[in-house]
Amino acid sequence: MSAGSFILSPGRYEQVYDIVNCGPLNRFTVLDGAGLPFIVHNCVQAIARDCLYHGMMKVHEAGYKVIMHVHDEIVCEDSHGSIEEVNELFATLPPWATGLPLATDGFESLYYKK
Repeated sequence: MSAGSFILSPGRYEQVYDIVNCGPLNRFTVLDGAGLPFIVHNCVQAIARDCLYHGMMKVHEAGYKVIMHVHDEIVCEDSHGSIEEVNELFATLPPWATGLPLATDGFESLYYKK
């Protein structure tokens, strides 16, 4: 795989234009089948948000009280289980994200800290 490529699907690679070469709007783009630029800006944030929401719902459905989320973290209060169980639930991938590398790491505390 070349330095300027990303995996679109297993076994398929596309050229990616970095932020310096993306024109006046600084959008990440790839070329479609016709050689025209296809804008994929913010797709990483959208995928991250969808994974956050999915994991948060899995934790909630298991009976944990999710009281807030901050960026890529969730905060649970008065939980009945273990941090290991929360980590496992939170790292559950949505069906469309099979194979996405995702890991979690959590801690227990009497107050929120970064």
